[in-house]
Amino acid sequence: MRVLMVGATGRHAHLVLRELTKRGVAVRALVRNDERARVARDNGAEETVVGDLMEPASLNEAVAGVDGVFHIGPAHAAREAEMGLAMVEAARAAGVRKFVYSGVIHPSISAMTNHAAAKLPVEEALYSSELDFTVLQPARFMQNFERSWNDVVEHDRLAQPYSLTAKMCSVDYRDVAEVAAMAMTSVTSVTAHSNCALPGCRTPMKPRRSSVRSSGGPSPRCKYRFTSSLHNCPKGRSVMA
Repeated sequence: MRVLMVGATGRHAHLVLRELTKRGVAVRALVRNDERARVARDNGAEETVVGDLMEPASLNEAVAGVDGVFHIGPAHAAREAEMGLAMVEAARAAGVRKFVYSGVIHPSISAMTNHAAAKLPVEEALYSSELDFTVLQPARFMQNFERSWNDVVEHDRLAQPYSLTAKMCSVDYRDVAEVAAMAMTSVTSVTAHSNCALPGCRTPMKPRRSSVRSSGGPSPRCKYRFTSSLHNCPKGRSVMA
């Protein structure tokens, strides 16, 4: 199986590349330039193609001959939705068999404009594309705590741009990456929609109190696995993890 991948050099999405190659998938990484191409190959990509998500012609060449596409929008890009729509259209026009999209949890909340405006149009395009697709909606990444971990350990504090009473859930992106690879390599035709989050919501204060018990680094990876029968899901059925 050959897959075109967006995000092969990304801080989080490179974990998807690792899971795909572990399953024997030949990954073609879409990159911006030769420098990023070298990073993608170091991360495990079999081949690279230089392209621009805002230039559909370059995407048509990138998707040629692939069986699947993994897409994740560049974080906080001003025209992220347009980029996603262009990739969906390129995949549809090329007759790509599978499309896995890593979006965000609750993209329908209009007040969260970076979610609703950037992610929801891409989901809607997939719903009407007739592609065999999987939409992943991961919650806040646990990896985001890494940047502030020293402050947690040394000063017993976790600074976040959220209300102290707002309840949120989190997910380890390694688990999201595994689900993405499962969906891509499933031999069953799957049209799925999966919320990716650990059980339960907590206020920003609760993870702080539990995390500082360990002084050696971020909390160990949770053993909760997203085994929500992606492989056995019939076409047209929604899967909620």
